[in-house]
Amino acid sequence: MTSLTKLSVHDCDLTGSIPETLKQLSSLELLYTHDNKLKGNILEIMTSLPNLATTNNGRNKFSGTIPNLLGSLSKLEYLDASYSDYSGTIPNEIGELTNLRYLSLQYNSQINGELPYELGNMKNLEGIRINNCQLRGRIPTSLGRITKLRILDLSYNYISDTLPDELSNLADLVQLALHDNRISGLIPEDYRKLINLEQLYIQDNKLSKRIDANSGICELRGNGKLKRFEADCSVCTCCTKCY
Repeated sequence: MTSLTKLSVHDCDLTGSIPETLKQLSSLELLYTHDNKLKGNILEIMTSLPNLATTNNGRNKFSGTIPNLLGSLSKLEYLDASYSDYSGTIPNEIGELTNLRYLSLQYNSQINGELPYELGNMKNLEGIRINNCQLRGRIPTSLGRITKLRILDLSYNYISDTLPDELSNLADLVQLALHDNRISGLIPEDYRKLINLEQLYIQDNKLSKRIDANSGICELRGNGKLKRFEADCSVCTCCTKCY
């Protein structure tokens, strides 16, 4: 079994704890266990699988903390650990996953703390979904270095402070979902550079000033691809829906 490269047991209604013997599958490149009722900490087991490139373990009952050693999986390109019961902070070492293209930790309601600045080292990321957790603090300016990013969803957290100007560097961004947080201040004028943005959700925050019809974001509504722009009615002049 040590030569096994693919293991897919998703949607099988499996229960019980994930076996520690998975650590012996050192050649494993693909691991799918999603949509079961499995327990344990599969992220911890994954740290013994150095060839792992693609893994979807979402929609289970996995729990525990995200191990620092997860950053040692240098070949990892796709990681979905969503809809589970992980807790604690996201370790700085996650920034060592420089080949990762997609990261989903959404709907882990006990993941907390601040987003690590080291996320900005993951230059190949195209999608980040860490919504419906308990993240706090501000959005790291380093995210502006992930220029391949197309999806950034940090909604339904406790993120505060102002929006970083650096996000305007994400020219490939298609969806930006930051709603239901505690973000204050203004939408930076440089966000007019997000010429590929199709969806912007910023409602239920603490933005302090009405978005002027001549603002950069409203320019995108008129001239760009921005088809869905949702904000609070108190700040909205050009949004497609307000609350």
